[in-house]
Amino acid sequence: MKIIVRISPPHSASREVLDAASERFTQYLELTRNQKEGTWFNPWMEFTEEELDQCDFLQPVCRGPVFAETDADYNQTQKWLDAASEIETIQGVKVKLLERVCVKDRKLKPNVIAGVLQWTPDFILPTEIVSIFKQSQLKGFLVREVFNRKAQLPFQDYHLLYSDHFMPAATRVVFPSESIPFEERFKDEFEKAGISLTRARELDEQDKEKYMLYGCLCYETLNRKDLKDFNRTAEPWASNNFPLWVVSRQVRNIYREHQLKGWIFEPVLEKGSKLYEEHELLWKSFVGAIQVNRANHM
Repeated sequence: MKIIVRISPPHSASREVLDAASERFTQYLELTRNQKEGTWFNPWMEFTEEELDQCDFLQPVCRGPVFAETDADYNQTQKWLDAASEIETIQGVKVKLLERVCVKDRKLKPNVIAGVLQWTPDFILPTEIVSIFKQSQLKGFLVREVFNRKAQLPFQDYHLLYSDHFMPAATRVVFPSESIPFEERFKDEFEKAGISLTRARELDEQDKEKYMLYGCLCYETLNRKDLKDFNRTAEPWASNNFPLWVVSRQVRNIYREHQLKGWIFEPVLEKGSKLYEEHELLWKSFVGAIQVNRANHM
């Protein structure tokens, strides 16, 4: 596994992409040391097939086409979403699930999984893939309607992937920057911006409540008996407070066996496993490295 980084320097349109373990990245960090505004680092991870083969559960990520929407489609989908009930997944955490969606019509190959709009983590499946998953008797697999607003009817060939089964609470990686006392961060981050101490504490508390995911989903334990083949995260890791997807090894096997397209997979890690330990060391090293300048950020 490795971390790849897109680098956005201040006041520059350049966007360099580097391996975080490369000498070039180390050299670049040194260049940021004395920057007043710091540099923006956008990291993501890449994995080998051998690493993915070790995982009982994985996160599917869209790498296929994405269904678009008109303004009217968006308004209708949002109306349905506003009317949907919140689901308390773990104590103090609530999410909403997309039960129905309006999209513009488009062609979709029978072996391709598509994304749902630009603001959800959900997926649209053609009927052929729905049949494959149903015949495989995958647990937790459900579908909902994809709606054609112009025809005022659901599409017959497209279906919204759905599951109402949730993962347990994920672990949260504590990065080195989070162990810095508030008083020090106030001087570095808030005081320079002219923000009062009282308001700074409020903003600091709000930030702690936000769900930000770097790297892989990680769990204390993964009780195989309680989990399904299709699951949603308990936390709203995705944009617009949607949960992410977690699927079983069996789903990935079927995906590969039938040569389906539209997803890549990322590991879902269990604390104490070899991959988990490697993942933690990798991220703590990366986050510690960009702290060469406290103004650098992700």
